Amino acid sequence: MTTGSAYSEDDPRRLLSSTRELAQRVRKEQRATWFPLLVFAAVTFAAIPILRYSGRHLGPCTATGPGLKVCTVYPNAQFVYWPIALVLAYTAIAAFYIHRSRALGIETRVRPYAVAGIIIAVVLTGAALWLAHTAPLRMSTVTWNLVPQLVTGGSVLLLGGIGFALAQRPLRSPLP
Repeated sequence: MTTGSAYSEDDPRRLLSSTRELAQRVRKEQRATWFPLLVFAAVTFAAIPILRYSGRHLGPCTATGPGLKVCTVYPNAQFVYWPIALVLAYTAIAAFYIHRSRALGIETRVRPYAVAGIIIAVVLTGAALWLAHTAPLRMSTVTWNLVPQLVTGGSVLLLGGIGFALAQRPLRSPLP
């Protein structure tokens, strides 16, 4: 006797199909790529006024010719803002994923990514400090120089975050 379907409840093909569907649903629920992108966009946009209105620091200078020299000039807040902002961003992202995991009942590995992000932020800050104090660079003292780079980077992050958020939303079925 058949029950009207091609597969019985214990059929291996049906079990495999159900397992695949469940795995796909879990992976989809774990993804929230939009959140980190939006956090990093906010951090980038917040850097604009902070770096613009902070004072400037004159670093080491090197003579380039008779009466000429090249000096390193950088915003005072640059080496304070970025490490603090990035550590807070990674902490917020980790908290979001932990909260989301608990709410969905699906475990997500968060710690390795957060720790790696924080380590990268600290190492890059150290490298930037070392370069600023050892290698003279030709930098303009015009205070709006960083704005186009920050606006471009922040916009890409913001658009990516919005795109992923829209892509993750469940599609609404049309009304009958």
